Amino acid sequence: MYLIAIIIAIVAVLTTAPADLAAAPAAPIDSLAREYVRLALRVGQYVPNYIDAYFGPDELKPEVVKDEAGKGFPYQEFCQGVDRLLAWDEEIGKQASAESGKRRAAFLHGQLSSMRAVLDRRDGKKLTFDDEAAAIFEVKAPHHDSAYFETLLFRLDSLLPGKGDISERFMKFQDSFVVPREKIDTLVRLCLAECRRRTAEHLALPDGEKCQVELVGGQSWGGYNWYLGGLQSLIQIDTTANMYIGSFIGLAAHEGYPGHHYSNIVNDKRLVQDSGWIEYSVYPMYSPTSVIGEGMANFGVDLVFPPKDREEYYKKTLFPIAGLDTSGIETYCRALEVKKELDDASVDAARMYLDGTLDSNQTIAWLQRYALETHEQAVKSLAFSLDYRSYRVTYTVGEKLVSDFVSRNGGTPDNPARRWHLYDSLLTIPCLPIDLE
Repeated sequence: MYLIAIIIAIVAVLTTAPADLAAAPAAPIDSLAREYVRLALRVGQYVPNYIDAYFGPDELKPEVVKDEAGKGFPYQEFCQGVDRLLAWDEEIGKQASAESGKRRAAFLHGQLSSMRAVLDRRDGKKLTFDDEAAAIFEVKAPHHDSAYFETLLFRLDSLLPGKGDISERFMKFQDSFVVPREKIDTLVRLCLAECRRRTAEHLALPDGEKCQVELVGGQSWGGYNWYLGGLQSLIQIDTTANMYIGSFIGLAAHEGYPGHHYSNIVNDKRLVQDSGWIEYSVYPMYSPTSVIGEGMANFGVDLVFPPKDREEYYKKTLFPIAGLDTSGIETYCRALEVKKELDDASVDAARMYLDGTLDSNQTIAWLQRYALETHEQAVKSLAFSLDYRSYRVTYTVGEKLVSDFVSRNGGTPDNPARRWHLYDSLLTIPCLPIDLE
């Protein structure tokens, strides 16, 4: 319950903070935060995919790197910068009297320590999947063997029609739920609007916030939220592979409401604009904050669309618009629940591939068998692991951390108001994965 008390205290600070902080003298933590942002943006010039979004002042942006290949990667310079800020942060943390200052210092320490590991990896240091996840994201991913996943797969046996191999039967079964390509754009926008409507019943959406939607191809991810600043997001949905009716609500909730778009506008409006916490104007993907971000976006799917509501929405709205037969909805929903429990199979696949235990063909076969992915989806998952490496852990480990935290503090499914309150409050407090344990 300690973190709940901190949340209450910090929310009180946020709600009473002056709207215009420009005239106030900069506190040491604010000066440190600005230097952290400067350094993160510079590192992002050399580390692909490091900076996911930035919506702070132009004055903190670095000059454009010219002839990067000729200059080389300034590893030592960056490391010295991180070490200097870490030492500064430690002193500020010791001297901070307000709880918000202590928490901000702890948050920045986690982000800077992660940045140091990112620099090491960029400089060529070899880390195992687990060591990388621990150093960059400050989490430990669970290990599962094939026997564990076989037990979960067996739960599908009585649900699926026919006899024989369960994975093959699932693939055949889900063929009935492929959405016609001409319906994809309509369903994405419809689900996004419905998730927004439902979120607005519980959370305050600031005036002027908006999501744009764009269908793209050739990506290793299924959906991506590009936060553009000014309370605006661009949500891209990759349509290279077949899209199944069961994925649309998840994409809309995860990327939009109450997922990434909502969390980004909270960062922008409440934390940066209203409270002057400039460290939240930059989002380094490879950092502990992604565990919280992806975990909350995943948790937000069931929050905005509890299973019973989802099944009803399938039946009355999505299936008819997509032109799909509604007779198999109940079985399909039960099968998707089991498939959700198999999400860890993707983490184990990434670990084994990146650590050299499995080759690419073996990894694809593992994903087809235990993550219940088509060959096309498995190839895409492999490409994601190559692009983003141990980032895979942020989804599963993050969701469990957020879900367990909310449940422990009274946010059970039978108390939705409490669940929404805790969800929103978590966005306003500087916290790291360890704080949710």
